[in-house]
Amino acid sequence: TAYEIRLSLVGSEMCIRDRVSTQSTGLSNLCGHVRMSTWKREDFNYCFCFCEENVFKLCEKLSATVPIDQMFVIFLTKTKQPSTPNYYVKEEFFYTVVGDKEVTGWDYHVILLVRGTNNDGDTEFFVLDFDSKREFGEPAKQHFSHSFPASLARARPKFKVFTASHYLSDFSSDRSHMEHQKKQVKFPSWKPIIRGSSNLFDYVNVFNTNNCEVMTFEQLIKAFIHCETSS
Repeated sequence: TAYEIRLSLVGSEMCIRDRVSTQSTGLSNLCGHVRMSTWKREDFNYCFCFCEENVFKLCEKLSATVPIDQMFVIFLTKTKQPSTPNYYVKEEFFYTVVGDKEVTGWDYHVILLVRGTNNDGDTEFFVLDFDSKREFGEPAKQHFSHSFPASLARARPKFKVFTASHYLSDFSSDRSHMEHQKKQVKFPSWKPIIRGSSNLFDYVNVFNTNNCEVMTFEQLIKAFIHCETSS
């Protein structure tokens, strides 16, 4: 059984389903394709070390012109339970290629996938990653193959996939996870995104599967690349 994503309406909220038949085209039945524009990093809010808030603000801004069901928030996270609430344990890092040959270790990272139309009129997913040195809005196939090469297969993260609509309505962070670096890191100029108690740790924790799909790299490729090429 292939892993793809199928969206179905539950009330007014979108949910993610896995283990659909290989005969299903999954995401291909979404409507309202977005033609990719020349988005630039500098057109959006950004603060180093706050990827979760950067992507939240990105979703907020894009949702004014991009259908919300065309966007997916992906938390790249460790393959095991973090040993501390502060996440920063170097021995537990995963690694990605962020430049031509530059490898970076992460405790966690957040990116946005947007389903759009390329210059040939074909539909595919594009990656918006503020901290990669690659093109902002690069096609997912190229981005994933470069960022997660076979040579780093044993150091790949797990991928927690959320609908953008859920993320915008649920995410909350009081920034307490960065208090220990407050003297070294500049905090965002915007106000903290707080809805009740902070739930960032729930998003980062690979064992918390509420409102998301947790995927391996291979499952991610099947869901966001193979489903488009087979549709």
